[in-house]
Amino acid sequence: MLFLILGAGLMGIIESESATPRVTVLIPCNSTDFLAECLDSVACQDYPNIDVLVVLNGKAIHERTALSEEFNEYPRNLKFVLSEKVGIVSALNLGLELSSNEFIARIDADDVMPFKRITLQIAEFSHDSEIVCIGGQLEYVAAKPEQEHPGYPLTDEAFRHALYRFSPLPHPGVMYKKSAVVLAGMYREKFPYIEDWDLWTRLAEQGKIFNLPETTVYYRIHSNQSTILHTAIQQKSIRSLSSQVLKQALKASGQQCPRDSDFLDPQSIAIFPQPALIEKKQRKGNGFFGQKEKRRALAGYLYVRMMSSNSSQAQLLLLRIVISLIDPVLLIRKLF
Repeated sequence: MLFLILGAGLMGIIESESATPRVTVLIPCNSTDFLAECLDSVACQDYPNIDVLVVLNGKAIHERTALSEEFNEYPRNLKFVLSEKVGIVSALNLGLELSSNEFIARIDADDVMPFKRITLQIAEFSHDSEIVCIGGQLEYVAAKPEQEHPGYPLTDEAFRHALYRFSPLPHPGVMYKKSAVVLAGMYREKFPYIEDWDLWTRLAEQGKIFNLPETTVYYRIHSNQSTILHTAIQQKSIRSLSSQVLKQALKASGQQCPRDSDFLDPQSIAIFPQPALIEKKQRKGNGFFGQKEKRRALAGYLYVRMMSSNSSQAQLLLLRIVISLIDPVLLIRKLF
């Protein structure tokens, strides 16, 4: 009888651990100004099995000892590590390498995590093994009262449609599978200040990606954000990435895109696998260019050019019309 009771208890523990796998909250940190508030929001999560990994880089590396003392009684399993290389890409890749958990929840050191975020995202992963990344919605902190985020796409199909014209996931509000990110090639330095968007284009080949309707990150607006300090470099990266996406789409044939050393790394995974021949019936259904991916890639490329250009209002209106003709879904979904 005792054996049966112990056995039942053991099975309950195993089932509980299976339902709540350990999650690593990965936080790159080059400034500790808002870190305490960020860590408080992680500590308050209603999810039980959390490891917190803070990767210090830049000026923050000098505060490791002080931080370890300050958070000595932190209620979660917390670890501070140093990144020898400067920059968020190196910090994130180091964090991925050091994490022993499959599920990685991202957040930045100046942002805040909603109370049930990890529980909501893990619940979705448990329903479908093909999911590799889940985001959510973003709310601004310390922004103008009228400033609201327009929202992120809620389905895998909508995510892939948006992928060619903007980053369709809130980077500090996502959870992804480490194994999928490793297969996708990890983060890269190739496109400075849009390392997340670059990763999404490769991660999309690994499985399903979408956003929850719930908020998964409270995103702080402040003057020291890298996207504000390095806007010109970021815009250059966006134009470069959009050019690569368009080139890949237009050259795609067979089951793999041809690899071009000027645009693709040797380890890149084809983003737009397409059949070599398309029947007229399919071509008619897919509209201009006959292939949805090519059509959307061109629309996305023109959209990025439009957003980053100094064109007149008349020129922008004409470009909007051209983009809409190429990809009518833009009008339906009000993406601009």
